[in-house]
Amino acid sequence: MKALSISLGALCLLLTGCNRQSEEALIENTVSNTLSAQGNVQQVDLTKGADNNYSGTASIRSADGQSVRFNCTARRNEAQQQFDIRCGQVIDQVLLDQLKANMRRSLEQQSLTVADIELTKQDEDHVTGFAQVSDPNTGESARLVCTGARQDGGRVMARCDVPGGPAQGGATPSPADDAQ
Repeated sequence: MKALSISLGALCLLLTGCNRQSEEALIENTVSNTLSAQGNVQQVDLTKGADNNYSGTASIRSADGQSVRFNCTARRNEAQQQFDIRCGQVIDQVLLDQLKANMRRSLEQQSLTVADIELTKQDEDHVTGFAQVSDPNTGESARLVCTGARQDGGRVMARCDVPGGPAQGGATPSPADDAQ
């Protein structure tokens, strides 16, 4: 994931100057402004923890209408007097369903008939599964291996490959990066 940094000095200047936003509101606005380049920001909700760092969620509606959720943190970096803000896409059933729908479209555009696609979350950064496909012209069927991983931008991308063969289809819910 990429990191966004906001200087504590700039934060203090903003807090004591004409802009009297709370630290939390300023960080939430920074996350919102950054994510707005990826879509229409629906919600940003961060809470200050006992360690004086922030964590929470954000959601956007992408240009293609899909809802994308992010887990976000803002950690105080005293050495550089700034907050390091990170947002990564949440791997949940909604995302898995979006990835499967996009994989199905991609495979069907390659003139394959898709019987089934299964994806499972392995950890916070990876998904695995399979797609059962057949070629209607030849009648041949194959079980494609599907894998997905979080990219540098915080979004999860997945693809299906024939074991030992070329890629057959890729999918991502929509183009978006994390807070940078």
